[in-house]
Amino acid sequence: MKTLFNFSRSRSVSFFLALIMLFYAVSCNQFVVRSIEPKKLVSLEETSSHPKHFIVHTGEYLYEIQNLSIEGDNLVGKMAPVTGSVYYSSMMEKPYIINHDDILNEVHLFLTTTIEPQSVGKVSLPFKDIKEVRVIAYDRSGELLGLTILVGSLVGLVIIALASFTFTSCPFVYVQDGDSYKFVGEIFGGAIGQNLCRNDYLPLPALQTKDSFYQLQIKSDLEEREYIDLLQLVSVQHPAGTRVLTDQSGQVHLLRSEHFPLRAQTFDNVDIRFTLQNKTNDFYSFNNEDSSRNGVFLTFKKPQDARTANLILNVKNNLWIDQVLNEYFSKFGNKFDSWMSEQAKFPSEDRIQNILKGDLPLRVYLKKQGQWQKIEELNAVGPLALKELLVPLNLSGIDSDEIELKLESGFMFWDLDYAAMDFTPESPSQLFITHLNPISALDKANQDQTLLLKAADQNYLEQKAVGESITLKYPQAPTLEGMKQSFFLESRGYYELVRKFKGTPQVDELNQLKAPGAFSDFSRKEYLKFIAPLMIKL
Repeated sequence: MKTLFNFSRSRSVSFFLALIMLFYAVSCNQFVVRSIEPKKLVSLEETSSHPKHFIVHTGEYLYEIQNLSIEGDNLVGKMAPVTGSVYYSSMMEKPYIINHDDILNEVHLFLTTTIEPQSVGKVSLPFKDIKEVRVIAYDRSGELLGLTILVGSLVGLVIIALASFTFTSCPFVYVQDGDSYKFVGEIFGGAIGQNLCRNDYLPLPALQTKDSFYQLQIKSDLEEREYIDLLQLVSVQHPAGTRVLTDQSGQVHLLRSEHFPLRAQTFDNVDIRFTLQNKTNDFYSFNNEDSSRNGVFLTFKKPQDARTANLILNVKNNLWIDQVLNEYFSKFGNKFDSWMSEQAKFPSEDRIQNILKGDLPLRVYLKKQGQWQKIEELNAVGPLALKELLVPLNLSGIDSDEIELKLESGFMFWDLDYAAMDFTPESPSQLFITHLNPISALDKANQDQTLLLKAADQNYLEQKAVGESITLKYPQAPTLEGMKQSFFLESRGYYELVRKFKGTPQVDELNQLKAPGAFSDFSRKEYLKFIAPLMIKL
């Protein structure tokens, strides 16, 4: 199989539109993989305007298959060794930049069984043995359009470029990894206004000491005003061979053995179990184009004596949500600032309820006695970096040997990269937790702002202009013998958007968007409208 280069990227609809001519100038195209139901293969072969190259992955072997038909619960076709080039590799990250349009004709079938070379010829493949079917398309969706960049050293360039677009992201966090500052994520996502001020807990796996200190930077790289009340470094020492995560309340949980789901089926019946088993940026993006509300059903095996469990999710917000929010905000026209001021006067609970009506959070449900019970509504984490989240589960009342969960959100508001469950009993005595205050916090003017960040007292550090930053140093905490040390940034704050919209408010449209679920409908309609002139027919 031909080996191709891997690239990482920042993904944004707006960014792609601004830079699409750059892609054409370098004669490269960007592609994305989508999963389809295996039973659609026959119609795909019959209706495609170009001959499709159907490639079967089975064990270590590659075959091609043609003359497809369905007989009962089996896919029937003529199989032979692969001839010609194969451009797609399952080891590649998404999206892909390749200068061969022939990749669009490839369809990849991944089997759970192995077919030996002597078995080629006419074959009958049970649909139950086809774990996934992947088709290739131009990367036109709001989820994946964007500038493809080299990882690591170019992150700063991407952030500078993003500053010229209308994103709604929150303060950016960079950690010193021993060599340089590395972008690791965002804090208190979605806390737009003081009445949404909240605590946030960001894992910092890349943090290393530099000159005997732990060092971080918090930057304001977008058009917003940031108000930071607390920045504490949380050191958690736990037994070697384990790891730890916090839930949304900041409670630390010990993890020893993570189990993958037995089944992972989207609302539109696509099997994504293998997609969720690796942290490879291979996302499920809640993006069934036929429905405004999307989700996935997860089933895990339940140990007989398990009374509690921890659901582990690796997620981020999809960049499409920034595009949709900006389109929504623009409907307020020159009254946007006035509207935001009015929003700031509402009780926190009222604003939170409005957010819930729009299906913005990622909702987690647990089935007990045949009924779905809502367990958690996960706050926004930002679109530029994945974040591991933990949801504690009480398994009382579940008598079966399986645990059923449902994850649900609005159209293309989230990216789900990984899902697992851990059944380690809570063991507080095995954890040694220390909250470290900064010993210095220097702003761009070299003024020390440490006193503003040691406690959640509503004395805020204010960053009101693009380019402002704070550089923090924390004392080193020695690792105890036989233990491993993990770090989290505990923060508290909120931010305000800076927008200069023109025109009069579109009152009728804004009133329609107040209804429950209307914002998710709006997201789907805007997406379909955006991709209409760009889509290719598979």
